[in-house]
Amino acid sequence: MFHRGHVYWVEIPDEPGRKRRPALVLSPDVRNALAGDVIGYRAGSALDNPDPRPLTVQICMYR
Repeated sequence: MFHRGHVYWVEIPDEPGRKRRPALVLSPDVRNALAGDVIGYRAGSALDNPDPRPLTVQICMYR
């Protein structure tokens, strides 16, 4: 099970080069245990995304 507050390495499907990136799990543990996916935030640096707009991607993290 994925746990809230933990960081996991994920592949972002539409990311150029399909690099593995760290993602922070934001969804509560109860939801993570029951749902087929989790809510997470892709971590990165300003060099990864020089555009100042927030990144919005869906991250599918399977058990």
